[in-house]
Amino acid sequence: MDKPHSPLTIPEAAPGDRDLIRSAQENAAERPKNNDGPLRAGIVFFWAAYFSIVAITNICDGLKVIDVLPADWKFASGNVGLMFSVTKLYATPFWLTAIMFAGVVLWEVLGAMLLWQSFGARASARFSHSATRAFTVTIALSCGFLLADEIFLAYSLVAGSHMHLLIAQLVSWHVVTRSN
Repeated sequence: MDKPHSPLTIPEAAPGDRDLIRSAQENAAERPKNNDGPLRAGIVFFWAAYFSIVAITNICDGLKVIDVLPADWKFASGNVGLMFSVTKLYATPFWLTAIMFAGVVLWEVLGAMLLWQSFGARASARFSHSATRAFTVTIALSCGFLLADEIFLAYSLVAGSHMHLLIAQLVSWHVVTRSN
């Protein structure tokens, strides 16, 4: 008489099942591996460079506003002025807009650092996890921008570019983290 199986034990495979399992394992071993590691690493490299450049140009723009850099400094984003023009809808105080700008810059720096860390882990088993963590930060930033666009009614100024960035990051995350 057969012993009943407890929910924690796995029953022995039947002879026909063993052949099916062996065949599936052999087919998986023979299937060519996806060799898209350079593409995945390149996508992460691009976003790491992108967010680094965005953060640096925003930092330079902030330094121009507080007169650390000269007014004619070219390598600056212009985003400080854009934020002030967008937030004036609600007569947002200067200090609050400055804090929001600083928060965005810190978020960009964090995203860039995590993307560079992920790029450094491109040959390790933790690459997908590392990329997911980095993209979570940058995608959340883009979502925050879209919410701010709605709150400050900034559709015509920046909403399209924020939506495009969000979609591009979502597609990049999917490509980078999908299974082979």
